[in-house]
Amino acid sequence: MPKTTRFINVTGVAEQYNLTEADAIKIINLAENDSTIEPYKESMQGKTLVSDIRIKSGKIIKNLTNNELKSTTFLLNNNIKVHYKFVNKEKDKVALNGLSYGGKSLLNDIDLPSANLLGNLIQMSGLGDFNTTDLRKVLAGKTANVRIRLNEISESISGGSNSQDVETMLQMVHLYFVKPRFDPSAFKVLKSNLDSYITSRTNSISEKMNDSLKIVLYGKNNPKIRLFNQEYVSDIKFDKIKSIYESRFHDASDFEFFIVGDVKADQLKPLLEKYIASIPTYNTKEVFIDNGAEWVSDKITEDVYLAMEDPKSTVNILYKKEIPYTVENAIYANVLGDILQLRITETVRETEGGAYSPRANAHLIREPKSELNVSFKFDCNPELADKLVGIVNTELQKIADGNIKEEDLNKTRSNLLKERTQSIDKNAYDMRLLTSFFRYDLNINDPKNFENIVNKVSIKNIQDMASQVLNEGESYRVVFKPNK
Repeated sequence: MPKTTRFINVTGVAEQYNLTEADAIKIINLAENDSTIEPYKESMQGKTLVSDIRIKSGKIIKNLTNNELKSTTFLLNNNIKVHYKFVNKEKDKVALNGLSYGGKSLLNDIDLPSANLLGNLIQMSGLGDFNTTDLRKVLAGKTANVRIRLNEISESISGGSNSQDVETMLQMVHLYFVKPRFDPSAFKVLKSNLDSYITSRTNSISEKMNDSLKIVLYGKNNPKIRLFNQEYVSDIKFDKIKSIYESRFHDASDFEFFIVGDVKADQLKPLLEKYIASIPTYNTKEVFIDNGAEWVSDKITEDVYLAMEDPKSTVNILYKKEIPYTVENAIYANVLGDILQLRITETVRETEGGAYSPRANAHLIREPKSELNVSFKFDCNPELADKLVGIVNTELQKIADGNIKEEDLNKTRSNLLKERTQSIDKNAYDMRLLTSFFRYDLNINDPKNFENIVNKVSIKNIQDMASQVLNEGESYRVVFKPNK
């Protein structure tokens, strides 16, 4: 490294200790004058993820063919089910999902900070016998990737690869269950990064808004919805992350796997027997608990004033109502959201000209409870905030009163059918097809579960949706404004 062509760039946190120029020069001098340093030698050449691990293969004990979906379910000797479909709409692409109920809903509140950083530590620790640096070397040239997630009511594992690297992808799945890695040094780096993040976020107006919204909705000391501060970080424990991971991922018996893509059954079956059928299972079946945080009140209306360098108002409005989950209701909710987007784009942005990219959304959540959500969010000029809130609520009230333009409904119908046609050409559609069928007994290929509903959706259907959530549901309206 010639001295005339090298430079060092240091990034740090204001008002914290940072590397000085003298520090940097000292480090370089120590390295340049250290006679014990030997040339680097690559020690990973020829190694695979499972080179030093003994795996006792299992068996596929039953193949169940679904002619309607053109899929196959493999029942493995350890009771794991793998739902598979060959799809080559996107050449040389394979996707994997694994799902199990439980998630963070089965944990104590005090463990939630550790649970929320579980994925970060796992990603930073490496896998099996390899730290994160060596893992990158072993996977060099491979397209396989796998991630684990601990969600509110489930745990999941997802991955992808090209056709050639499916074996590597399944090796990674095997190791996440059988030999996950928890690196104490990675945890130290994680905690250090979090400390720096807490320092930097104090100057972020968006973070201040997020914190304020949590307090308004859930109170100051809700154990399920905590502020991300130093106290929160101090409750993140290495041993606790490890024990949570082991409690959620040590047993794959209630995981259901889905594999979709450009991989033939003859290639896949021996790999499933080696890497998935060999995962130990203990016949555990879990369900989630509906124990999410509740709002402090059914109706919340509040203006929050914050110091801002660039004064603006941010409007957050949400209505929610528990209604039965049906395919019809889910589609009606989507139509309601699309029509609301058309209406507020016209009235809030184009007519009044005071909002930046107003967003409206409506969707029906299936789990942990079936709930219709209708939301609005936008930034605007502070002097127009209250007027625009009134306009948004008026638009929703108009729909609840049945004042819906036929042209808006037709445009929404057309868009939904067009998006549906486009989605069918992607492998992801078939992943959703299998997941919907085997998790919820719903065949999304059947026109009665989409096209027929969309074509027949009426103004009355959408009016009923809007009326229920507006007149019978819970709601909040929180508007952030610059300090007076």
